[in-house]
Amino acid sequence: MVRNHLRPLEIKNYSLEYLKEGFSFSLFKFPEDYYRGLRIFGRIKTEGCNQERDLVIFKIQTDDINDSLRNPYWEPSFEWGETFADEGAEGLFVYKKPEHLISSIYIDYIRKLKDIATPSLSDGKYVNTKGEIIVEDQDFEISSTYLWRKILSLSVAMALRDIGQLDNFEAKVKEIIFTDSLYLK
Repeated sequence: MVRNHLRPLEIKNYSLEYLKEGFSFSLFKFPEDYYRGLRIFGRIKTEGCNQERDLVIFKIQTDDINDSLRNPYWEPSFEWGETFADEGAEGLFVYKKPEHLISSIYIDYIRKLKDIATPSLSDGKYVNTKGEIIVEDQDFEISSTYLWRKILSLSVAMALRDIGQLDNFEAKVKEIIFTDSLYLK
């Protein structure tokens, strides 16, 4: 069910822009609307060989990088067409041996939702928190009726909590949990 809700936000086979080379990695830039990665793959070459191979890339934790670079079972391998990557503030760090050249990286990812905008409800324009002038309405992008109802119910629950109506808040939360249990079975 959740996958169906997220499908309109899924971007497939997006080519990442190359940023720079390090001794044991190549750095690639994420798209501006990147939210969460689903799959990473690419192409790799090595010195002394004209052949290019498909590259399977596994995400690992930052604290496993050093051990993985030294471990013969996990180290980047042109022969096996495998390596690992880690996400950072600068982008995607794809680890490799110094003689490897990563020619391209592709990702499947979930993009961020566009901000909801309603300038038509106020004089036709307004300035958002980023300082941008908003002149066009932008609807919520998820079209599922069930998800709309859930988001509305959560919004009502938060408003009840914020204004101190804790009994009504608790009842609303119980209603949400009950409704979810009906849909998830």
